[in-house]
Amino acid sequence: MNICSSIIVILVSVIAFGIVSQSDLISYYMDNGQLVDKDLGARGANDDVTEGAAFKYDDSTATWVVDKWDDANEKLHFKNIRIVGYNVLTDTFFKKADSMFPHKLGHADRRKAAIDLLEKEDADIIGLNEVSPTFLKQLLESKWVQKSYLTTRVEQFDRPFGNVLLSKIPIKSVHTIRLATKIKRQPDFVEFVMNGKKVGLTIAHLSAHVWKSDMRKTELMELAAQIKKTRELDTSLIFGDVNFHGERENIYIPEGYNDIWQATQPNDPGYTFDCVKNKMIPELLPHFGMITEVQTRLDRFFLSDQNSSPLFDLSQSSMKIIADKPVFPETTPEVTRNKRSLTRNLLSLPLTIPTSTLSVVGDLVGLNLFRNPKKYLFPSDHFGLQANLKLN
Repeated sequence: MNICSSIIVILVSVIAFGIVSQSDLISYYMDNGQLVDKDLGARGANDDVTEGAAFKYDDSTATWVVDKWDDANEKLHFKNIRIVGYNVLTDTFFKKADSMFPHKLGHADRRKAAIDLLEKEDADIIGLNEVSPTFLKQLLESKWVQKSYLTTRVEQFDRPFGNVLLSKIPIKSVHTIRLATKIKRQPDFVEFVMNGKKVGLTIAHLSAHVWKSDMRKTELMELAAQIKKTRELDTSLIFGDVNFHGERENIYIPEGYNDIWQATQPNDPGYTFDCVKNKMIPELLPHFGMITEVQTRLDRFFLSDQNSSPLFDLSQSSMKIIADKPVFPETTPEVTRNKRSLTRNLLSLPLTIPTSTLSVVGDLVGLNLFRNPKKYLFPSDHFGLQANLKLN
């Protein structure tokens, strides 16, 4: 074997090892590597649903305290509500703050950009995935959150990240649902009363990766069944990062639920995970975009509102993508092209393989060898969703 051939073999081996080990680590960590709640034993390890609480900020004590439901809230009437769903991308590996590739993910800049964006959204309800202890602390210290929102979480997660729901609308009850697949980022089910109707919102984060479609199907079916079992509702909304890898997984939408994006924006692809526009994705995962540039709707809003008098009028409602701008727009080149063809990607492999190899090597030593985060940083690898819903 000549020297050139040896170099090629070494490069391919390094990048293959780096890609597989990096992907496997992230896959395991995201789905299985998180710790179980400290109080799981006290609550019962076999419990499918456990009750939590909503919290409000008390100015007099400068602390978050349990919010008590007032039956007078059942008379509140709403004409329109705005709901935001957003996976903010954790910054934490194994409970160590800012430990997830800090050399290229600019966590402090990302957190600030995401929280500033959420403030500007001024949504009635905000559902967040992958909220780390550091993100949660910064979020709950924000004056706009303390002034206007209830939260389903105030204590630090006893795991690297989890789900959080903020609401301006009074919350009647909060429950955590455990799924049979034992995914540790348990969905949070939150009960409201809107216009005299019983409404349940569930912020969910299902199993990731394309090969886990059967697991996602199981989780979603079980989640819908547990919601129905927990409360008798007029309306149910499941939203968040459901990790649907393509429209082919729409067959897994539970019976009686509809995809609000498809109902309100049928001619818009609505990509929330977009390797073409979000250039931070291939920086985080170099193999994404090497062969094909992934564009898909990982994040969804599923609505069950099919009674004789539905709460929401989807014909007068809309959705849109949010958080799709870079953290540093003045230094991040604007993307105007469409998705590259498979042929073009294959032809560019002689360039992308060495580049990706350097990126993997940089991850191993904790250095960003040749890339400036100010030229690619986004608040998250996901874009967010905003639903503007008209109530009857």
